[in-house]
Parts: sequence; structure tokens; C-alpha cells
Amino acid sequence: MIYSYTSLHAKVYAFDGFAFVGSANASNRSAGTLTEAVVKTSDQAVVRSARAFVRDLCRDELSPGRLDRMQKMYRPPRIPGGSKETQKARSRKAASGLPRLFLAQLKLKDLPEGSEAASEKGMRIAKARRNHGRSYVLADYFRIGKNIVQKGDKVIQIVEQPDGRRLIDAPADVLYTRLWKGKRWPVTFIYLEHPDVRRTRLDKLARRLGYGAKKKLHRDGLVRDRGFAEKLLANWSQV
Repeated sequence: MIYSYTSLHAKVYAFDGFAFVGSANASNRSAGTLTEAVVKTSDQAVVRSARAFVRDLCRDELSPGRLDRMQKMYRPPRIPGGSKETQKARSRKAASGLPRLFLAQLKLKDLPEGSEAASEKGMRIAKARRNHGRSYVLADYFRIGKNIVQKGDKVIQIVEQPDGRRLIDAPADVLYTRLWKGKRWPVTFIYLEHPDVRRTRLDKLARRLGYGAKKKLHRDGLVRDRGFAEKLLANWSQV
């Protein structure tokens, strides 16, 4: 039997010996995209209360005819946020609980000749899109070639110093990217915002993260190892 109750939003499942109480809907989105929480209990007092709660809502039984009419009325929910491709990407991100994380291996060098105006214009746009206040720093870098990051990603900049040391900034949010078409090759400017905390040395961070971290910290591009990405982000979440 199926019942209807106007404005119901609670998720309570009551069985003979235990009950589930939580936030998850019985949907693919809850199962594969959203981060939900559910508590299972065998405490008999709680189970009795859950069963009573459910029984009290079972008043308006839906007949087969009403169910058929409702089936014809149903339309799949439209999730805001852009194209189907964008929604799929966001679903993957939500399912993993992490944004895409990139390592950017950088050296101190001058801007490509002729790109100064494009760089400055991009910085003005990035400043207008900032999400945080004084506790965050606006930064930028460039790479030869087309863009591989996008807004919503996180980037950890690893900058090689003249003395050979590699210093690492806190994970930064991508605010804006701008492509400049040079005479010889395209250049992408990436504008970021990261917490205003002291840089850490690569070797020091590698020791903290454990075996194999140093080699991974020398790589450039998308961090595909989810466990390593979690460790990296957690390192600054405690600062």
C-alpha cells in the first residue's frame, strides 16, 4: 500500500527490529550524487517511535487510478547549473566529495612578450569575481597551451625558487581563466584565490604526507589519486 501526506519531507524507515532515520531520498541523485547521512538504530524505544510516526502518516491511501494519473504527470527534475556535460561533471565531483585538484609546477619567469595587456585585463576580471576577503590572496600564473582547469577546480601551486627550493601554496580556487593567442603559441592565464597562509617546503610536506608523496608532488596536472588528493586538502584544512 502507498500513502500520500502533504508537505512530508522526513525520511524514516521502520522495520520489526530496527529503524533508519536520515536525509537520503529514495532517488538516484541521493544515491550517486549528494552526500547524505542515515542513522540505523535497534533501540526498541526509538523503533517504536519511528513505527508510530509512520503509522500516523498513513491516512490517504493512493488507489491504482490515482497512481496512474500521477505517473502521467511526473516530469524528471531539472537540476540547475548548465549543460548536461556540466551536470555530469558536477555529479562526479559530488559523488567523490572533492573538487578536481591540480598541481601546477611553476618557475619564476617573465610574461610572454606582448601578453601584458591580456594578463592585466584578466586580473581586473578576477578581482571582480573574488569570493573571500582579506584572509585570502589573489594570485595568477600562466601556462603555454590551452586551458586544462576551470572555475570550481582547485589548484596547488608549487613554485621553484632560484636556489632550487620548491615552495607550495595552499590550495586555491580557480576564479577565472583567459586565453591569449600569441604569435607562436597560445597562452592561458589562470587566476586564483587561496588562504593567506605561509608557504610550505615541498620536502617538508612530503615527509608529513608519507611514503611516495615526494614523487607525486613533483607531478604536474590533475591529481587522479583520490586518497592523495584528500591528504593534500586535509593538510591545509587544519591550518
